[in-house]
Amino acid sequence: MSRLIFDIETIGEDFDSLDKTSKEALTRWIKKESESEKEYEKELTDLKEGLGFSPFTGEIAAIGVLDYEKDKVVIYFQAPGENLKEFEEGGVKYKPMTEPEMLESFWAGAKNYSEFVTFNRPAYFLRGAT
Repeated sequence: MSRLIFDIETIGEDFDSLDKTSKEALTRWIKKESESEKEYEKELTDLKEGLGFSPFTGEIAAIGVLDYEKDKVVIYFQAPGENLKEFEEGGVKYKPMTEPEMLESFWAGAKNYSEFVTFNRPAYFLRGAT
């Protein structure tokens, strides 16, 4: 069975750099549901730290993939403003790409596998889970 192990790293927008309308849209629900200023501040901190998990406020910074059977590793990563070429170090291939290129490469390679393993499901997604 072909097994692909992968991890996706994201980064979020800087909340303080967002326009007023976006900030209000993002915080509307925590303002309504917070029972105290302390609770609101905690939820606001959580929201700011979770901006990388939304397609509206985050983007993929890197995707690491490991072909388990072949023991081959590739790291796709963004390097804006850098003039980097693909390179290999310690048996790991590093490929600088844009976010769309990373996704295209990941999905093109993923079609060759029948089992997928990932980890690090953030607590942000566990809220309200039963």
